[in-house]
Order: sequence, then structure tokens, then C-alpha cells
Amino acid sequence: MVWTIKQELGRKAVHITSLLIVILYLWLFPLSQKLALFLLAILLVVVIEIEYFRIETRMKNKLLSFMNKYKRTKETHHLGGDAFFLIGAIIALAIYDLWIAVIAILMTTFGDLVASLVGKTLGKHKLFRHPKKSWEGSIAEFFTNVLIGLLVVGPLTKAYPLLEKTLPDKVLVIPIILVMATTATLVEVAVDKLDDNLIIPLFAGFNAQVLVLLLSLTITVS
Repeated sequence: MVWTIKQELGRKAVHITSLLIVILYLWLFPLSQKLALFLLAILLVVVIEIEYFRIETRMKNKLLSFMNKYKRTKETHHLGGDAFFLIGAIIALAIYDLWIAVIAILMTTFGDLVASLVGKTLGKHKLFRHPKKSWEGSIAEFFTNVLIGLLVVGPLTKAYPLLEKTLPDKVLVIPIILVMATTATLVEVAVDKLDDNLIIPLFAGFNAQVLVLLLSLTITVS
């Protein structure tokens, strides 16, 4: 089956709901982080239940037929990317600093979206490791990821002061954003059989969190 731009846009439209996940979490976080994570867990359970009917029972209805239109071939009989995305988002929000988790989640959505669209429309120089991916798409993804990081620690922190409170004191965040952008881009390039919706937020967030800890320790010691 030939994967079209229309299908790619339809698939990514589902992932753009990451904005709703982030907004919901930021709204509920001051009340109770446990409540915020629990509501996301409920959403994950619902998604997995729908996947059960789609994969295990092969039930036929309009919703499942619509979902199947935007599933990749490898997802036909396996858990879809939306479930893996939710799993990655919940883990990131639960264990990483809030600003890092938010950046990692948004990079997973918009960085991958830009890479796919640019790669399919303008990609002429294929990556040696993956014939379906291009240098143009990967470069566009990297700069999109950097822009996302700058927007989160800039305008978004002003809109949500809660985010600003989680930024580390005396630690430059720009190098951390660059590390996250690089990690997210490399993961998207390297991963084929694994689901990047899960791997990108985990690895990008992990590397950023380690760097924050190392920089904080260096400042404390000095």
C-alpha cells in the first residue's frame, strides 16, 4: 500500500491531541499530579480497549474502519502509535521535570510531523540507514524540535507560570534543548521496528534530565 500525504496528515492529526494532553495536565497539576496522571491513565485504558476490538476481535464498525485507514501496515495486527504515544507521555510526565516532559511530548508530535511532511514532499537525498527517510526531513525535524524547546521555555512559561517554576536555577536551558532536539532527531532516524512515539519522549527526556542533574551538581560543587 502506498502511504499518501493525506494519510500522513490524518495520522498526525490524532497526535496533535498532545496539545490537549499538555493543557489538561498543566491545568490539573496544581490540584493534584496523581489526579492528572490518573485521568491520562483512564484515557490510555480506553485507547487500549479500542485497540483490543480492532486487533483481537476484528470487529467492524465506522470508528474502527476509520482508524484502520490511518494505521501503518505494521500496526494492522499490533498496538498502534497512539497507545505508545500515551504511554510515553505518561512516563515522561511522571518522572521528568515538568518543562522537560512537555518539550519531549511536543517534540514527539511536531518534530515527527515536520520530518514526515518535508521528507515526502521535498526529500531528495535519502539517509543511508533508511531509504524511506531523507536528510531534508531530518534537518527540518531538528530545527522544529529546537523551536519547540525555545517556545516552551519562552512564551509558554509566561502563559503557564507553573512551567517556569520547574526550570532549573542557574542552569542554561539552551544546551539542554539542543541535546533534546538532537536526541529526538537521532531516535526518529534510527528507529524503524520500535515505535518512536514511545522512544522519543523517553530518550529525549532522559538525556535532558541527566544533563540537568550533572549541571546542577557542577554548579553546587563550584
